[in-house]
Amino acid sequence: MDAEPFGAPPLSAAGARSAAAHLARAEATAQARSDAIAAGAEPPARPAVLGSGPSAVSLASALAIAGLPVTLVEPDPHDATRAGDLLGRFLAREVPGAAWRVAPAAPEADLLLAPEPEALGPAVLVPGPPLAVALAGAPLAELAGQLDDPGRLIGCTLMPPAHATRLAEIVPLPETAPGLHATAHALAGRLGRIVLDAAGAPLAESLLLALHDAADRLLIEGVEPWTLDTAMAAFGYDPGPLEAQDLAGLPALAAARARRADGPPELPIRPRMLAEGRLGKAAGVGWYRYPGGGGAVIDPLIEDLIREEAHFAGIGEVPRTADEIREALLLAQIAEAAHLLASGAARGVAALDLASVHGAGFPAARGGVLHYAARVDAARLGAALDRLEGLLLPDRAASLWRTLAAASDDPAPGMVAFMSDDSPRSGH
Repeated sequence: MDAEPFGAPPLSAAGARSAAAHLARAEATAQARSDAIAAGAEPPARPAVLGSGPSAVSLASALAIAGLPVTLVEPDPHDATRAGDLLGRFLAREVPGAAWRVAPAAPEADLLLAPEPEALGPAVLVPGPPLAVALAGAPLAELAGQLDDPGRLIGCTLMPPAHATRLAEIVPLPETAPGLHATAHALAGRLGRIVLDAAGAPLAESLLLALHDAADRLLIEGVEPWTLDTAMAAFGYDPGPLEAQDLAGLPALAAARARRADGPPELPIRPRMLAEGRLGKAAGVGWYRYPGGGGAVIDPLIEDLIREEAHFAGIGEVPRTADEIREALLLAQIAEAAHLLASGAARGVAALDLASVHGAGFPAARGGVLHYAARVDAARLGAALDRLEGLLLPDRAASLWRTLAAASDDPAPGMVAFMSDDSPRSGH
């Protein structure tokens, strides 16, 4: 296979066929694994969603659309009314007659889902039904330590907006009851999801945070939001990363970042946006404005906000071309994928490619983050990693990539053999 140049090479017919075949194999493998785990299990008959934020309303919508009678649990009367209005209007348009309700509690529920872990209260720590929380790694293990029975806990993340995405990541703990693991897979299957079992950090969320950490740095150094989105749209992102963030809701990304134990310090742009009510499309304004709930419109006020924060932080403008913007954002995701693979968080390359496409917006026509990286000229990729390491990329990004590439039987020129391997990595 001929290596492609790094950046935004034109998508050839052969490249598109290769990407489609790769993703089809990856989806079939994931489906077979999930079917085997869910064999004989049924989705919950009375699911309940805890919380009333955008992620909770979106997940409740997904359950109702799938024909499951869902309860949205919100004890605060004001928040319950607001969430019920949003949920009711959406379902009246999408699935008239769907079975749903908003209640202060759901004692009859046979599965509690918490897409917004910050909404968890003391009531879930006492004996009760199984609990599926959008957590993984150390935060999930910490929550298990607070439960009377850690066997009733499992990690389950559906990337927001849950009613419109295809990915579910399930993280069973060693203590998780086998029946709960099977039920979680059965539920994800009922929702029509591509299901991945992750061993540590949630894959899609980690790739998305890497993308947006790099984007935040580009923005505070002077790249306009619409310029960034346009550059990534030329690569195949649809919508661009920042418009996608508006659609999912900025609070969801902020909450995910707050749960992250590592990563660079957060830059001040998004916290100020949240403080000013720039929450995304549902609020009518985020990185863009959405007049009358319609499409994205450029908002000059966000540019003023970014310039002010850059001035306060003492960060000067760094002019960048569209190619340089794409390079930085793609490399950030490639570096994060290498980290997830080396750490054992991912089952293999195919899982990361599925997570990048169905959870982080990477264009399917490119086959996923690592499928794309495998087609890049290795020398140019390594040089680009070296150049941006410590600036827009984490330290050791280049050396970690080279260590993984060395594990390939055929590392030249695009590390195709290594990147085609779907087996978990070991020895790291």
